[in-house]
Amino acid sequence: MAPAKILILVNLHCRSISSLNLGREVTRTYVEKIQSMGIIATAKHYVNNEQEHDRLNHSVIIDERTAWELYYQPFMAAVEAGVLSVMCSFNKVNGVFACENNETLNTILKGKMGFKGFVMSDWLAAHSTKESALHGLDQEMPGPIYFGDALKAAVESGDVPQSVLNGMVHRILYSMFMIGIFDRPQTGEFTANVTSDAHYAVARKAAAASTVLLKNERQVLPINEKNVTTIAVLGDGALDPVVWGGGSGYVPIAHVVSALEGIRARVANTTIKVVHAGTKPFSEAVAVAESADIALVFTGVSATEELDRKNLSLPADDDALIKVVAAVNPRTVAIVTSPGAFLMPWADEVPVIIAALMPGEQFGHSITDVLFGDVNPSARLPITLPNKENEVGFTQSQYPGIELETNYTEGLFIGYRWYDQFNITPKFAFGHGLSYTTFQYDKVAGFLDENSEKREEIAILVNITNTGSVAGAEVAQLYLGYPDSAEEPPKVLRGIRKVFLQPGESVEVKFNMTNQSLLIWDVESHDWTVVPGDYKVMVGASSRDIRLVGSFKVDENKKIEDIDF
Repeated sequence: MAPAKILILVNLHCRSISSLNLGREVTRTYVEKIQSMGIIATAKHYVNNEQEHDRLNHSVIIDERTAWELYYQPFMAAVEAGVLSVMCSFNKVNGVFACENNETLNTILKGKMGFKGFVMSDWLAAHSTKESALHGLDQEMPGPIYFGDALKAAVESGDVPQSVLNGMVHRILYSMFMIGIFDRPQTGEFTANVTSDAHYAVARKAAAASTVLLKNERQVLPINEKNVTTIAVLGDGALDPVVWGGGSGYVPIAHVVSALEGIRARVANTTIKVVHAGTKPFSEAVAVAESADIALVFTGVSATEELDRKNLSLPADDDALIKVVAAVNPRTVAIVTSPGAFLMPWADEVPVIIAALMPGEQFGHSITDVLFGDVNPSARLPITLPNKENEVGFTQSQYPGIELETNYTEGLFIGYRWYDQFNITPKFAFGHGLSYTTFQYDKVAGFLDENSEKREEIAILVNITNTGSVAGAEVAQLYLGYPDSAEEPPKVLRGIRKVFLQPGESVEVKFNMTNQSLLIWDVESHDWTVVPGDYKVMVGASSRDIRLVGSFKVDENKKIEDIDF
């Protein structure tokens, strides 16, 4: 008998990136890379699974335009990249469970988006046999409750046509054949330990590359070994860091490199002394901080499946620790690991703040690389960090729901879009991130691309120069402002370009904008459209650090003209 074929899938959390408008680029790249290695990518959770509270019962009430412009976007990108599996979510969408929702699964995903792969349920997210089968679910997970024998009986009774079952099987087999499962002999065992030094190196590099330097007053960082004799490493998070979430966000790892371990390894061959104190008693941490040249305070907060965070605060003892340490050491660095936004009541009291987000098993080494300047931080915030709890439009939205309905009344105004719309300055803006060097932006040109005969594509060239003394990467961001009649947020991210430059080096960065970049959803035609009028182009280092501004017009025939950049 031939060996059984194993279906391997890697999940992509599209819901985590739906609000970024980076979703299309990030998703497309991720899907293509995964599937190039013979592994089926699964885009999840489709769709509108933005909260964990009552996720098995609550219904998301969302308007058509908001759904298409924000929450369908990363899934559209996944489909365009050829994703072979999509996982439907637990919640209801406009009153119907996502795994038996004919509108979202058949009409939109398999119809308008043109998805050719198969739809699997989240674990125990199926709620029916006939409705699920007829309305777009192809595979029930983790096992047959409503499918299996129940589906067989439904087909035999005629409740589910044989053609529907054939379609379900076809989609699953199509995905398996497309990825080459039947063409490749199976080797190895799932129980094999595939950890290697190369994997450790990738994890370390990725974590360092995703570390965001939020604040660096008086150039406290990077640490200059020649000027430091004692380093205080403080907080319980220095020994037991938060580097992952719970539920599907949990990854079993044999060993997590702590910050204390990483820093001690880095200075092992020097005369620098590393002294640690936990979060409490504060008196011990203060004594250690007072006698150190620099104080590094580590804190963090996690999140888990099935339960939303109660608030955006860090542990109260850690907030207090940062305050008392900053009061006695002017070179205090606060390092935060977090799966999302967090509050910083001490932000004005410390010269340096680092957001390490969810750094993984090599955290101790990766954060040390950044602290000592072995890696120049180049990551940018994928979220907006607020000033206070409930700052972002909760007077308008309905989280966690009213009678098991969560109405997305904020519409298009989420994240940085909300801050721009209501002219509120966030603590740290979307797209923000500092470097150990500096960059200058200079205008070059904006023009209709010579290869675009239909006057539908603009090429925008920006010159970026590393004006500092060390090599580093800049992440240029292009935002688009729409005509007032479009009723869009003041600016919408439409492109990113990351460039690595040596000191004094310049590079010409090119952004391309086509008519597709201008599209908004028209609820009357139920399709994409371009609104005529005056558009604004903004290029900068964050949503609130705009360096260059240009403009163009779209005429009544939807042709681009009058470019001024």
